[in-house]
Amino acid sequence: SLHTCSCEQVITSHVEGLFEAQLVAETSGAERDYERLRNEDPLVHVCLYFIAPHRLKHIDVEFMRRLHKKVNIVPIIAKSDTMTTKEKEEFKLQVRETLAREGIEPYAFDPISLRAMEAQDRQEYKPPWAVIGSPPAPPDAGGAGD
Repeated sequence: SLHTCSCEQVITSHVEGLFEAQLVAETSGAERDYERLRNEDPLVHVCLYFIAPHRLKHIDVEFMRRLHKKVNIVPIIAKSDTMTTKEKEEFKLQVRETLAREGIEPYAFDPISLRAMEAQDRQEYKPPWAVIGSPPAPPDAGGAGD
């Protein structure tokens, strides 16, 4: 939609503008304010990019393509509790393949930490990550006291 496209433009323009301004500040011949550079960092360092369950849209791919060289992109499947385990795994594979085909590099978490988590949880962790969107159940919902 037009609204979605304008939001994508605003975000990418903002991030690209910050990136370019920082690049100019770091490469200019002007005297640098090292204390400010050390204490103030105007750049956006990570983008948690939420993907709708069951569908990866063209605008999602285009947005990540524009930003992945300037910002660490962490793709996340939102509301993954609306998908079966099989659907989630198939969709994760589809997203990984699309990102690879499009040359989009998501943020790579520390492999040693990931392997340790996998050994502890006895499951494999690969992007995109998946989160659930259900609110916690009230304490008395479905309880034994009903």
